[in-house]
Amino acid sequence: MIRNDAYDRKIKLFLTIITDRKKLSSNYSFSSETSSRYALALFELSSENKEINDVERDVTNLKQIYDYDSNFRNFLKNPTKSVSSQMEAIKVVSKILKFKKTLANFLFLLVSKRRIFFLEKIMKSFLILSSKKRGEIQASLISSRDLDKNHRIDYQNTADYDPDEQFDLVFCNGVFHHIALEARSDAMKTIFRSIRPGGVFAFWENNPHSIPARYVMSRIPFDRDAIMVWPRQARKQMREVGFDVLLTDYCFLFPAMMSWLRWSEGFVRHVPLGAQYLILSKKR
Repeated sequence: MIRNDAYDRKIKLFLTIITDRKKLSSNYSFSSETSSRYALALFELSSENKEINDVERDVTNLKQIYDYDSNFRNFLKNPTKSVSSQMEAIKVVSKILKFKKTLANFLFLLVSKRRIFFLEKIMKSFLILSSKKRGEIQASLISSRDLDKNHRIDYQNTADYDPDEQFDLVFCNGVFHHIALEARSDAMKTIFRSIRPGGVFAFWENNPHSIPARYVMSRIPFDRDAIMVWPRQARKQMREVGFDVLLTDYCFLFPAMMSWLRWSEGFVRHVPLGAQYLILSKKR
């Protein structure tokens, strides 16, 4: 177990406001307010140690395992499991995923206080705090009109499209490999004009590095004549029209029959193995 007295004193100081047992009912009910306070304690401690980005990454990875591995999730939520066995499970996961001591010790504290049952709410609250710290906000996408089976998509040639308004987000999924090579630059310029300054462009494409992706496309008549878009080509075109590229992630490494392994995709999202890739860019 990774512990030290200085850490214990510090975390106890942060958690003083949340150890009042009067706020916990006999059936272990746990208010959103209290889970947020645990998350705030972790957030403030991480900030003080200048580890907020590392701890956020660790929490994200832990949440992926928690969400996808029902055995792990049920083990931590089971109040009949001994503290020592849950401590050992946290120790193993922390070592494998190389968690920062800040998070590892926080998890040990939750286990020792029998609060690990509420880990899901705490992780969610912590990630919301981290998101707010970066100035991000949650948003809902609402259609201005009902979409029915007879009218879902409008198709229009980019050469004839002159946007009369600009948007915060433009989303393009699997389109560019159907656009002729000589027309892709103009298509990218049209997208750029459609986004207001500070807006985001989300670009999804099939991954040319992926042999399974190539195989699937070769068996689909609609895709047989398509010319795949290499990530470096897409990033180059984005930069040429004025976008700042934020990230490139690869996804869909495991097929549906191996969906139980998808929790691990977050650890290799920067490696060009997945069937698709995502490039996020921002208009200056």
